[in-house]
Amino acid sequence: AAEGHDTKFRKPGGRELPRGQHGDLRKGLAASADVSYYEGEEGDLIRMGSPEDWNHVVIISYVVRDEQGNTIDYLINSNTSDVKNFPVGAYPNPCQRLMKIYGWN
Repeated sequence: AAEGHDTKFRKPGGRELPRGQHGDLRKGLAASADVSYYEGEEGDLIRMGSPEDWNHVVIISYVVRDEQGNTIDYLINSNTSDVKNFPVGAYPNPCQRLMKIYGWN
């Protein structure tokens, strides 16, 4: 590990935060797009668009769950469409990908 870097840098709950391209811990926002779409929480982002143009990002304001606790949809806020607590399942963009926000390091 690079001098001065904590090799056990983890978020609360024990999950290790993503590392930089060369395996080092970078300063700034810690996030990942390599998670299941249904792992989202309030404050995470959803990147969306078409297969040729991923041109929009929205923020999750609420997770909609079924009786068993499974995520079935997200309510999102979007400044472009000026919507608040809008179901992402009803959003017109066909491609959607969760961007999990872990915090800052």
